[in-house]
Amino acid sequence: MQSVINNVIQYKWYSSLDLRSAYHQVPLLSEEIKNIAFEANGQLYQFKRISFGLKNAVPCFQRVINDIIAAHGCKGTFAYLDDITVCSRTKEEHDENLRFFLMLRKSAILH
Repeated sequence: MQSVINNVIQYKWYSSLDLRSAYHQVPLLSEEIKNIAFEANGQLYQFKRISFGLKNAVPCFQRVINDIIAAHGCKGTFAYLDDITVCSRTKEEHDENLRFFLMLRKSAILH
């Protein structure tokens, strides 16, 4: 958290996006699916995506988002858990950075 704050305070313009519960969109590896299976009423249920309540769900999601930010060169974009902060020094740069991140969010990358 402190590193995100240290990065954000260098900028004049910023937007904060809450991707609440977006970690449900992160697929599990096929070999991990059996590890979080559960039984109810005689039926076996297996999640294919990270589910609510898993101990490392949110940190895993942050790692995925950090990888996306790095891979796509999102300027002035920082993740903390499921919150994304998009920053810039000018309004024009901010609009461009935000538009770029929102385009990624709408693409298959974050869905």
